[in-house]
Amino acid sequence: MNFGNLIYSQFDLRRKGLNEFGVYHEDFLSLLSTFLSRLCNYRHHRQTKVYYKKKHQNLIANVQEQL
Repeated sequence: MNFGNLIYSQFDLRRKGLNEFGVYHEDFLSLLSTFLSRLCNYRHHRQTKVYYKKKHQNLIANVQEQL
């Protein structure tokens, strides 16, 4: 295999989306985006849960004060 073929094969792999590790860029990006979106959803879910828990506790405290 000469130098030209080596460069061309590397270029061909890059064109197909394969990086040096042999992982498709599209697959990696989709995995990363899925992970990030799930992480954000999880954080958002936790924050809303905490918010509503505090709100609920405040409502209970207000009702107890009124009694």
